[in-house]
Amino acid sequence: MTDNKPDEELVLHSMGYYLRPSNSLKIMGNKKLIFGTLGLFIYCQQFVLVVGALNHYASFSRVELCNGMYGEEASEFYDSALAFSSVYHIIEWARTTVFLTAVLMGVNLIQVYYFLGLNMFFGIFTFIYSILKLTDSDEDCKTNQDTRYVWLLADVIVFWVTFWLFSFPNVILFPIMGKKKLELGMKEPEDDDDEEGDNKDEEKKE
Repeated sequence: MTDNKPDEELVLHSMGYYLRPSNSLKIMGNKKLIFGTLGLFIYCQQFVLVVGALNHYASFSRVELCNGMYGEEASEFYDSALAFSSVYHIIEWARTTVFLTAVLMGVNLIQVYYFLGLNMFFGIFTFIYSILKLTDSDEDCKTNQDTRYVWLLADVIVFWVTFWLFSFPNVILFPIMGKKKLELGMKEPEDDDDEEGDNKDEEKKE
């Protein structure tokens, strides 16, 4: 006989139940290897994208001929897209810090993390706007401000490829994991360790 409950005794809930802040925190906290590693990757990615966007915003090539314009007028052609991108990535960087604090430290900041997820809509606006700027670029822009053009293009591609997963990792991964694993993930593994420690202490006393 074993003390483990058979599968049929597990009470499975709706996906919305597991996505509640307190329940998500418990599941992701017990799956630190998955969510902690993913969170660290997103953190590093957003840091690189913030630095890159700011660097190209202030690039020396920004005043070169672009769409028939020179100087500050030429700079303004990509400035707004790069500025929007910088703001988006800074917010995502801060949001990922909140996510990592919750997962690795066990601090219940998931509600804050969910709220900051509204930044996703700003990101969608930003990178649709960036696509319009890229399609509006003439050959002079692509040649004279090539680093800004290529960076903005790469940023657009990275956003549309990754934001589905990176905006809300738990919303995407929980259904993949399945309700049974999520229910088991709700259990506190520390409880078993504490009980074993107590038993050993009692044996020593005897």
